[in-house]
Amino acid sequence: MIQYDGRYTQVVCDECGKEHPQVFGEGEFFDMIAAAKASGWTVKPDGDGGWTHLCCAPKSRLEKAKALFGKG
Repeated sequence: MIQYDGRYTQVVCDECGKEHPQVFGEGEFFDMIAAAKASGWTVKPDGDGGWTHLCCAPKSRLEKAKALFGKG
């Protein structure tokens, strides 16, 4: 996801919540995405008109369920 605090933007992993270490100002959106990709992040369409931003491999449905119930 893209986090915006009113002044700066930052990429945050949609899977684990980790923040990309760099923040960017107004007008630097494409620089922000390029920096995330250069750091190994994946940025791809989510199929619903939005985007998915990942620094890690997405968890399977089973892994998510285990984490929800404290088993993983």
